Amino acid sequence: MKPLISILFLMFFSCSGIDLIEDYVPPTLRITTVIEKALIGASFELNASYFNNIGDRIEEASIQWTSSNPEIISIAPNGSATTKMEGTAQLVAQTISEEGTIIEAKISVSVISNVILDPNPDPETMTPDTEKTKIQLLQQALQYLT
Repeated sequence: MKPLISILFLMFFSCSGIDLIEDYVPPTLRITTVIEKALIGASFELNASYFNNIGDRIEEASIQWTSSNPEIISIAPNGSATTKMEGTAQLVAQTISEEGTIIEAKISVSVISNVILDPNPDPETMTPDTEKTKIQLLQQALQYLT
């Protein structure tokens, strides 16, 4: 008799459409490319993954990319980015969830100059103006590196 009751109990709850486990999670978009700094003239591809309201990764999600400052970093809707000048820009990935809400993820990328400084300048060829300029460039480079 007990096995019959157990079977009836399982059949009732398995067929009722009632979800006994709350498995809802907020849909998320995660940028998977790790980049914080890039040199002027660099090109790179950004990637992101969309996870639906039960945490499953949706491979065919349509993700669009934009830049907060296209003069610094231009980015195609598919995530192909090119750095243009020094500065910082936010790169935004966007998709629409199954529920119709816009899901976003952002990263901030700093573009730095690719000027190569001579760590051992020749004192005989330096004038007061070039010495000042080299010191300023060195200070700027140290600022970007920290």
